Amino acid sequence: MPKIRQKTTDVALRKAEVLVEALPWMRKWSGATVVVKYGGSAMEDAALRSKVLEDILLLKLMGVRVVLVHGGGKTISRLMGRLGLGVDFKNGMRVTNDETMRAVQMALVGQVNVTLVESLNKLGCYAVGLTGADGCILRAEQLDPELGRVGKVREVNADLIQKTLDSDYI
Repeated sequence: MPKIRQKTTDVALRKAEVLVEALPWMRKWSGATVVVKYGGSAMEDAALRSKVLEDILLLKLMGVRVVLVHGGGKTISRLMGRLGLGVDFKNGMRVTNDETMRAVQMALVGQVNVTLVESLNKLGCYAVGLTGADGCILRAEQLDPELGRVGKVREVNADLIQKTLDSDYI
């Protein structure tokens, strides 16, 4: 057998082996809802970002209902710098007054969320960008008055998330 044909056969066999190994996982998780937390360097590195989004697409294609929860701390800090706002951290948490919160919303909703939704849509995996304020998804309580508008989630109203997933969106 020519080397090219043998190499093609070997690649096809390896792919088939991977699919056979994945079948139990696919059966177990198809139809399940999985929350993926996405942040840090995986958001900053273009190659890593592309790989993460392709993996999310793969999960979706295998029948997993994906809820993608993203960070964006570096994007927030860059925007605050461009706006001339000081960046202040206390015990690893951003001190967030009303002005800082507006910058956080601009960065997360207006930049990070939109970019992720557009990228997933381009891959053929339809996504909708939601915030904690949409449909009163999240309710939180303030952690420490010195941190300002920094809180801990106390309640999740998953109705809008469920409806979004039921409509076959990420």
